[in-house]
Amino acid sequence: MVDYEITNALGVDAGLRYFDNLYADFAPNDQEFLNPDNKGAVELPNYTVVDAGIDYRFSFDKSDLFLRLNVNNIFDEEYISESLTNIHTDSNTENTYQGVDYRNSVNWGFGTTWNFSVSYNF
Repeated sequence: MVDYEITNALGVDAGLRYFDNLYADFAPNDQEFLNPDNKGAVELPNYTVVDAGIDYRFSFDKSDLFLRLNVNNIFDEEYISESLTNIHTDSNTENTYQGVDYRNSVNWGFGTTWNFSVSYNF
């Protein structure tokens, strides 16, 4: 995370989040995992997202108005956030996304999102 105060009123920040060693959901009593030579949980691809924000403070006599804009996943990184199934690639696999079989039930991460906030301190 990088946080930089440009003036007493204006600040910017950015953060990079890296995700690694992610695996699909599983339960130890799933049928596949009862086999002693099972393949284990499907490993999901690593991914990185970059977030940034800017804030501005208006100071009054005894109060402040604070404005903030956040932009999440600035570069619109496409990624799998989780997988609900454990279908490994094999000779029947026709399509994959970065090594994950398309037959898996996955949740995709959010694309670029943003939010704006206003707070008044008195």
